[in-house]
Amino acid sequence: MQKNRKKLIEEIAADFHAIKNKMHGKMMQHYQQDITYAQQFALFIISQYKDAGIKEISKMLCTTSSAATQLVGELVRQGFVTRKVNVKDRRALDLAISKKGQKQVQKAKKRQLEMMSKMFSSLSEKELKSFITLNKKIINNI
Repeated sequence: MQKNRKKLIEEIAADFHAIKNKMHGKMMQHYQQDITYAQQFALFIISQYKDAGIKEISKMLCTTSSAATQLVGELVRQGFVTRKVNVKDRRALDLAISKKGQKQVQKAKKRQLEMMSKMFSSLSEKELKSFITLNKKIINNI
């Protein structure tokens, strides 16, 4: 790899890290005291993937099944998620988002869109289209 290309990639990596940290900090400022960032992410997973169980949630959160079970248990306790034994496999649990959980997801999506809009406000429409094109090219290469 050429030296210049390596330096450019290192700069991109540092920028990705900075963006992630700033986004995480901003998101944390907006979450209610009764729900954590990880719990909010689990709610997104449960709302988007109807068959998501503890295994899938633990994989997507990069955590253990035990930690995911505790996290989901807290969401159940707070009324964001319902949990039932799977009729086909009694060892598995069927998770579903409650009306309270749906409201929380909608609020979070609205806040996320507001944040993203602010974040990209300095880019023109042409720059946004270029950004999307580049992101898709990168995603397809992964």
